[in-house]
Amino acid sequence: MYRLTSGEVIERTKTRLTQCSDTNVSHRPFNTKGVVTDDQKSALSNYWQKVNGAKTIKELRPAQTLGKKEAKAVIKGRAETYLNHYRSGKKKEFISENGLNILISYFTKSADFEAINPNYSLDKGLFLRGGIYGSGKTMSLKLFSENPYFWRDGVTFESGYAIGNINSCINIENEYLQYGFEGINKYKRRNIITLDDLMQESREVQRYGEGRKNIIRDVLRARYELQQNYGVKTHATSNELGIETFIDTYGGDVVSRFSEMFNDIVSEGESKRN
Repeated sequence: MYRLTSGEVIERTKTRLTQCSDTNVSHRPFNTKGVVTDDQKSALSNYWQKVNGAKTIKELRPAQTLGKKEAKAVIKGRAETYLNHYRSGKKKEFISENGLNILISYFTKSADFEAINPNYSLDKGLFLRGGIYGSGKTMSLKLFSENPYFWRDGVTFESGYAIGNINSCINIENEYLQYGFEGINKYKRRNIITLDDLMQESREVQRYGEGRKNIIRDVLRARYELQQNYGVKTHATSNELGIETFIDTYGGDVVSRFSEMFNDIVSEGESKRN
């Protein structure tokens, strides 16, 4: 293999730069002495300012402080988008007017939310429970997603009052089986998470060479400690209604902390799935 000398590399680089056809830069990037001119420096400087000054996703989609009326219009628009795109225009609403008002009060940090129930607090996450599968709990939370790629309407809610990625408890359990605790530590550390379908996962799982573990119980314990020390939020959904079932699965010590972690919202009604 023939290796170029440093002088040959410089000459080839000059030749290629000379062949550039950028209308904003001289066709001869180097003068005859091989030195960049002031005009060329200015053109290159302007180019990199444009590159480095490109707007980030946050700048393109800034968090907005929305009033309840504006937020309701946004959320209803998102619900319409979902119904049209994912359900072929079948108008089967998945959230009641009362449920919508409760969630909007929470996500807009309205004092009305805490007036609904003496146990409700804007400092806690949401726990949507209902005994009916497909009653719209998960999708109702997705309407408030902070992911700019999920809803392309340019609106995100204030940090700490939005839904990030919604994480299936079954998937979290599977990540542990595949990667160990390193695979699930992110769920213990994030500022905000949503645990979807509590109680649908296995009660205990066993990874090769390790003892049996109740993974979601470990995540809930870690989330509680983070909430107490740093004020992070955890949201959750479940089809279970009986508190005894939660105690049997996660233990009384964990379930006794639910009242400090969650605003408990029970949804009732028929399945909204087709």
